[in-house]
Amino acid sequence: MNPIIRYIEENRMERLTYADFIQLALYHPDFGYYMKDDKKIGVDGDFYTSPTMTPMYATIIAKWFIEQVRVNQLPAAVLEIGAGDGSFAQVFINQWEEMTDESLVYILVDESPHHRRLQKDKLSKHHSVELHFLQSLDECHTFSGLVFSNELLDALPVHLVEKKDDCLYEIMITSNQNGLTEVYIPIENQEIISYIEQMSISLYNGQRMEIPLFMDGISASISEVLEKGLVLTADYGYTDDDWLIPTRKDGSLRGYRKHQLIPNILTHAGEMDITHDVHWDSWIRFGEKYGLTFMQKWRQDEFLIASGILDELSNHSGDLFSNEAKKNRDIRTLLMDSGISQSFQLVLQKKNL
Repeated sequence: MNPIIRYIEENRMERLTYADFIQLALYHPDFGYYMKDDKKIGVDGDFYTSPTMTPMYATIIAKWFIEQVRVNQLPAAVLEIGAGDGSFAQVFINQWEEMTDESLVYILVDESPHHRRLQKDKLSKHHSVELHFLQSLDECHTFSGLVFSNELLDALPVHLVEKKDDCLYEIMITSNQNGLTEVYIPIENQEIISYIEQMSISLYNGQRMEIPLFMDGISASISEVLEKGLVLTADYGYTDDDWLIPTRKDGSLRGYRKHQLIPNILTHAGEMDITHDVHWDSWIRFGEKYGLTFMQKWRQDEFLIASGILDELSNHSGDLFSNEAKKNRDIRTLLMDSGISQSFQLVLQKKNL
């Protein structure tokens, strides 16, 4: 039996919220997508990320952070949440060691045991860096430095609502003889009602929207851990001004499997990535609630240019296989109009600086 269907049948109401479904499909210790040992990122996986497409991404952020340490008198310490297979950390640490003799503390947080094993394998040679591999933020004590995440927020569970006949409903998941299906339930969750009121959300009939209640908890956890420093969050998302445009009528929940878009996330549960667009205004407001002051928001290519990526371009002999030529291609990959950076944004917050 499909494990999700079993959970539904064991539930007294015989239904699950979308947030519960996503939590099970991605993070269940036995069948959750992220908890399995299967390859997920890259050509043999299901999706790409900026750090795995090119090392230039982590290189530029490392150089940016070295400058922040100098300007803000920050401790040389990084806390990466959702560190994945350690690809970002590996390049970041290499660049750090190349540019400075200052000791570095690097903390990697990831729920997946498989990812933590990959991280340890990748970083085992960096004896000059104080490394910590954690399962959750709860294991982290007071920290000062940079809190960084790349594509963390889009993979966290969200509730789903829709306006229908001038009423707001929470869309839930149940099962029948054909498998998993949706049901409309008048909103009973007071946290959803409060979120809609606080964010002044107004939907039109037939429009769906993800409700990221998790943002309250993760903002609180980051603020509780962070004594002094910066929070740099990279992801793809939208703002208050975007949510009423027609292309967002059906919300943004979707899956990726073998690099193919799967619009219906109720299929292939536990076998594909599930993602949604991040509502940046909510992230900023929750941060302000817990003392994380908003500083700036960039499109990813704008951040990279402001941080000096164009200075990395170099002349080369014409040898297309040289390191210089490869680095130039990597930079163009990040900056070209049709590239990944056009869809990503970075948000910077601070605390006690």
